[in-house]
Amino acid sequence: MRAIGICFQTLSPSICNMPRSQNVVIPSPWAEFLRELDGLLPNKTNLHCLGGFVLSLHYGLQLPTGDMDY
Repeated sequence: MRAIGICFQTLSPSICNMPRSQNVVIPSPWAEFLRELDGLLPNKTNLHCLGGFVLSLHYGLQLPTGDMDY
């Protein structure tokens, strides 16, 4: 909450010094899970993932987590 403590943005959201992986491949079982989830949704839905799962895919790192935060 902005009313409690100190809250300020330190960098622009678009600034990143780490190189981005060019060939993002979602590993199993996540690719199958997301395909199945996509097939079950009746309408177009934007799913915003975050956390270690996204970092590992975005930067080509070894998958450090067993879950997906969204």
